[in-house]
Amino acid sequence: MADSHHCISQGYANFWHPTGMMSDHDWADMQHQYGHEFNGHWLDAVTANRSAELALCRAELRAGASPQARHLAQAMLTGRQAQLAQLQRWHHTMDHGHNGD
Repeated sequence: MADSHHCISQGYANFWHPTGMMSDHDWADMQHQYGHEFNGHWLDAVTANRSAELALCRAELRAGASPQARHLAQAMLTGRQAQLAQLQRWHHTMDHGHNGD
């Protein structure tokens, strides 16, 4: 299997992690969690991921030169903002003992 680092720009190689934004320790811990504990950890991880994606999209819109990349960043920004809002609602609901559906 090819090394997945090949598709990562050298400037971003230090930020890349095979499991996303989670450390190996976090990933290992999550593999042994179930139910509410797993859901809370999953929501935290996905929320952090969406927040980082939004920051990258905003940076592209602020400083990017490629019309194609700017268009994609704008489309992603719209979708990811809605996803982040939903994740935050679910997290709030879980924290207050509601079902969240």
